[in-house]
Amino acid sequence: MVIPAQSFPLRVRPATASLTAGGLTYASGRWSGGLDAAYALWTGELKRAGRVRIVGDGKVLAARPSGPLNGRVGLLPTLSGEVSTDVAPLLPTLPGDLRAALRPGQLFAKVTATGATLRLERTLYQNEPLNLTAAWTGRPRAGEAACEPPRCSRIRRRGCHCAMTAGACGSAGRG
Repeated sequence: MVIPAQSFPLRVRPATASLTAGGLTYASGRWSGGLDAAYALWTGELKRAGRVRIVGDGKVLAARPSGPLNGRVGLLPTLSGEVSTDVAPLLPTLPGDLRAALRPGQLFAKVTATGATLRLERTLYQNEPLNLTAAWTGRPRAGEAACEPPRCSRIRRRGCHCAMTAGACGSAGRG
């Protein structure tokens, strides 16, 4: 995911100790309003644009993406939530024989402050459900944008086995 450079009007009011950026306000320890921003989801060579609305409500700050990602992720007071995307745009990144055997569904990512869990739903491999899940721990860092995508080492016909590695991230998963 890439968040391009964007500008938002910024208003600081020292008298009320408040700050407003593009419609999202922080005052007296509370959030209100919202801010719309752009993002892009890169899948192989395909770049899919979307929007994310950052919404403030009291002590809670949340992100609600639309476009290639959908869902809701709480940012404050804790990082927590779930987003989903279609699997179909990921198919061109897979080997041809694997692409031919897959019927794409949805990919879900449940995010917490300590890691994330991925799962596939309604995705079929050779007309059988592909119940693949992956999990990793660790806090997200800006530098992880340079990570290589997970690579699947092998898939067996009965009972999928997919050992994944993620290059510079140091992440690994089994499914």
